[in-house]
Amino acid sequence: VVASTASSWAPAALPADSQLQAIARWQTRGIECISHTATHPRLTWLADGDVAREMASSRAALAMHIGASEGVVSYPFGASGERERGIARGEGYSMGFSLASRWIGDVMSVSRLPIYLWSPPTPAVGVLAPIEWFGAAAANRCAIGTTLWQRLHYTKYRAATGINVG
Repeated sequence: VVASTASSWAPAALPADSQLQAIARWQTRGIECISHTATHPRLTWLADGDVAREMASSRAALAMHIGASEGVVSYPFGASGERERGIARGEGYSMGFSLASRWIGDVMSVSRLPIYLWSPPTPAVGVLAPIEWFGAAAANRCAIGTTLWQRLHYTKYRAATGINVG
């Protein structure tokens, strides 16, 4: 969950209170909500202090709004390195999810497979699984355009949070 505001949580067409109620229902059905940072920036492009603020504010917002405090982060765009994983540990996270990468023996970099419109009903299972992993890695590389677009539109977040995302 990107935790900048409750109104940024899907489904966006609903008022914030309705979104929080929907998230609470999902939780009762076994769906866990974990941190995806406060404003969804590419963490590898931020200064150390800004990465720490993204992670701390996200975790605090999730705890306040929906009681989620598991200490798990899914790095935006799957972008993380040693620095980001270290900062996450320092902010109290005990597990982190990267994107479509190989296992490196670090619980702060567990590989996740994103679900796209073209994903089959049971993703990453069967003979097509290697192709899906390759496609996910390629799509993540293409997400650089999203990051550049975000940089152009994050002026309001800079003003509101003091986080320099550009």
